[in-house]
Amino acid sequence: MTRRSSSVDVGGKSSLELQNPDAESEHRLNGLISRQPSTSRQLSGVYSNQANGHQHPTSHAAVASFSPLSLPTSSPSMTTTKQPPLASLGARNRSLWFMSVLSFFVATAGVGLLFAIFRSLTTRQIEPKGCRMSYMRPSYIHFSEFDTEHTRFASKYSLYLYREQGIDGGQLRGIPVLFIPGNAGSYKQVRPIAAETANYFHEYLQHDSNQLDSGIRTLDFFTVDFNEDITAFHGQTLLDQAEYLNEAVRYILSLYSEPQRASRDSHLPDPTSVLILGHSMGGVVARAMLVQPNYQENSINTIITMSAPHARPPVTFDGRIVQIYDEINDYWRRAYTQKWASNNPLWHVTLVSIAGGNLDTVVPSDYASIESLVPETHGFTVFTSGIPTVWTSMDHQAILWCDQFRKVLAQTLYSIIDVHRASQTKPRAQRMRVFKKRLLTGLETIAEKTLSLNEPTILLTLDDSSTRF
Repeated sequence: MTRRSSSVDVGGKSSLELQNPDAESEHRLNGLISRQPSTSRQLSGVYSNQANGHQHPTSHAAVASFSPLSLPTSSPSMTTTKQPPLASLGARNRSLWFMSVLSFFVATAGVGLLFAIFRSLTTRQIEPKGCRMSYMRPSYIHFSEFDTEHTRFASKYSLYLYREQGIDGGQLRGIPVLFIPGNAGSYKQVRPIAAETANYFHEYLQHDSNQLDSGIRTLDFFTVDFNEDITAFHGQTLLDQAEYLNEAVRYILSLYSEPQRASRDSHLPDPTSVLILGHSMGGVVARAMLVQPNYQENSINTIITMSAPHARPPVTFDGRIVQIYDEINDYWRRAYTQKWASNNPLWHVTLVSIAGGNLDTVVPSDYASIESLVPETHGFTVFTSGIPTVWTSMDHQAILWCDQFRKVLAQTLYSIIDVHRASQTKPRAQRMRVFKKRLLTGLETIAEKTLSLNEPTILLTLDDSSTRF
């Protein structure tokens, strides 16, 4: 009879299980149990001898003669512990393989979905670029005389005058405008806008007697070289630039009283203020100029900023720049809460903030908002996509050279100047009407019709309920 070996527990318990035994199987089981004590004694002897470090020959014989007993596999009445059948193992393997394949496809689909979302956010949701290229023939005049006698930053920064080749001469003939570059910006970024203003005056205005009689003259664009200083990350650099620019404004105004420098009608007053154009952090520096101790009163009455983060600093690595932002914004807010115009040092100042929109990924356009800083009688925020004849968003650099935008900006600047006034600009209320007419659609809540024709003497309120000043 063929026997299949089965393990026997040393503790004296059989690993066999009985299921409804018949008489024959019961007899065999009794025989097995009757031999079990001797088997246990033999095994115990083996273990005890080994434990004492001795081995007895009979012990090996006893162990060798012992053959575990197992019941015939053909017995239907007695079974051992069953192993999983081969069929169930195969099914389980197939199930695991199916789950692995399914997990792979799910993971692949998830990665593909994430890639599609990322691609949609980076490409599909961005507005198309609609700016036309601009062209110019630039040249620059360096004012080396603006040295340490005028400013302590003469060895660090430089002042230039932009001249469009073939149109502008070397002498000053018009109204001063100062361009302030932004974080790590270049003084040469003034080229597109300055070139457009020169060409526009040369082609359309210089031979129009009505325009000349109304006080329009060409614009003299000055620009500063900050050696690409990082103003967005360092607060003290921002203050240094503001101090330097106030000294530059003082020097620029002095040039128009020198006959060898300027060629102007003798009956016209010398300029007492400068128009300011600021790009990016340059717009924040422009507002900081009015807070500095060396600011010359009424030397600035018009500020136009492009993609400037007025509301908050773009990065806050330097705690000092956060403090400076708070000081600047608090000063502007307090000034416009004054009841009487004589107590408001910013009463004649207008501020227009122009944001590039969704294409500007450097400075979020929400940061360009000045709603909490300036009442609508003195300024507003507008997106380039909402400016008539422009109708497109712009990235952080394109706002400087976008052809359709620079044309609108040039026409706007010529519409607010008046060379017959010492300030070189029209009164504040008229400037605001021009800004809103040129830069807004007329559907905004701060439309041009909300402004009165007369120059007000009292700032009545700052809340949204008042629409007439």
